[in-house]
Amino acid sequence: MEDFEENSKKSKVFSFAVTFQNHGPYTKDREGEDIIKWKENYDEGLFNYFNNYLRGIKDTSENLKILTDKLNKIDKPTVLVLFGDHSPTMGENKSLIEMLDIEQNLKTIEGVKNLYETPYLFWANESLRQRTKLYGDGRTIEPAFLMAELLNKLKIKGNAYSQFLSRYSEEHSVRKDFINLDGQGNFENLDTEQREKFDNVEYYQQLKN
Repeated sequence: MEDFEENSKKSKVFSFAVTFQNHGPYTKDREGEDIIKWKENYDEGLFNYFNNYLRGIKDTSENLKILTDKLNKIDKPTVLVLFGDHSPTMGENKSLIEMLDIEQNLKTIEGVKNLYETPYLFWANESLRQRTKLYGDGRTIEPAFLMAELLNKLKIKGNAYSQFLSRYSEEHSVRKDFINLDGQGNFENLDTEQREKFDNVEYYQQLKN
């Protein structure tokens, strides 16, 4: 926040910050209050493991509240994008998923989301909130499409690459080797031409940079 405030006095600021504050693995020792309630069929070590993860989430949430309170006091339009790059480690051989009875069938959208989906958030400070509409549920999209999605929300055209990502994500919102979802969140099969179209643009954009 100190770096942001100092640099924003001189020019517009783009900051990409990565934290692994709550990255696993998590200890199986009991270290504080329980976030989830104990059930008789739970393994004690896994129960502690998951609660330790959730306490980290709680701590992150409390610190993000401090951050957004400070950003709200800035008189310049400011947007904050939050996202995670992967779900938490759920124990060896997905033992926590078994213990918590979570659907994990990768042939279903529910199973895919339970194992691989992470939330993202677009947040605008008061100065920006008065002139834009960043609220409501967002689409299920690939992290690579987040910036293009944000620019669309802000009605900013963006460069040619961003415009391509925006168009592409309308038809293919999530693309992985094991799962593809169309723009409405339905399963789809990407043919070779569709895959090569994205990969070629991505390749030449990296060369350009």
